Amino acid sequence: MRPALSNAKGFNESWSIVHFNESIFSEIGITWDSVEPTGKQIFSESFKKRFYSKCRDCFSENFPEISKDDVASIVLKDPRFCRTFPVWKKTLHDLQYEIKVVIPLRSPIDVMHSLMKRDEIDSASAVLIWYWHIVEILIHTEGMAVSLVSYDQLLDNPSEHMHMSLGIEISDRAASIIDKKLNHSKASQAPNATFLEDEPFHASMMLYENLLNSSSPDSQVISGVKSSYFFNHVLKANLEKKSTSLHKRLIREISILNGLPVRENEKRFKSVNSLDHSISSDSSEILEKRSKNTSKFYKLWNLFKNP
Repeated sequence: MRPALSNAKGFNESWSIVHFNESIFSEIGITWDSVEPTGKQIFSESFKKRFYSKCRDCFSENFPEISKDDVASIVLKDPRFCRTFPVWKKTLHDLQYEIKVVIPLRSPIDVMHSLMKRDEIDSASAVLIWYWHIVEILIHTEGMAVSLVSYDQLLDNPSEHMHMSLGIEISDRAASIIDKKLNHSKASQAPNATFLEDEPFHASMMLYENLLNSSSPDSQVISGVKSSYFFNHVLKANLEKKSTSLHKRLIREISILNGLPVRENEKRFKSVNSLDHSISSDSSEILEKRSKNTSKFYKLWNLFKNP
């Protein structure tokens, strides 16, 4: 992708990969700036198979010099991978690549300022975009080789941080490419931080700070995030269509996904700063109109929302 006013040195992303990831988004019904979870279809084997041949074609187009029998070291970069990774994971495994994931960590508040300035997105939506990208890549890469790279530390000392976080040495020339002047959005630009006590800002900052202190994602962080992610997804799905068994569906799904009794999940939800607040407070009115079983379901949601 070519340089832009918001990124003078370019994005180092392939147009064809971006367009392919966008086609996956289109099929699911989301865009890069959607503030809700991607959707369960991204986990479906049949869904991934539908994109298999196109994914291989996209890969071959970007790396035409690599033969079928030659497995080389390559780098793929696109923020959309956070949401489309299951499709790529299947393809790269079939091509016999060993996948190593690098997750850059930038403060959600910095990202918020950047998106507000560049795309005129409101603050809550901007933070939710950050949140779902991080949540989903953590879930999609659980159990894999994952490294976390701090955006701020990389800017401050590229060579040292690359060595500490990834175990690789970079040349002075490579380090010089990183220009701190291109960091246009900093948390220090926010004179009033009282909004951080509200959701979704609080949950996002908690997740960011938990990850920032690790070289790779902690299993407990991922476990808590999975609970929050799937709960929000179930709630979103239930708001979109009528059902006479919303309450039972929610209980069953929580139990299956976490392998724990519902009462144990209830305790977990109370200890995790989940983003069910991202669903507006007037959701009860929507639910009232859509299901006779609303009262039970809403009581359960409210229990998790207000521990």
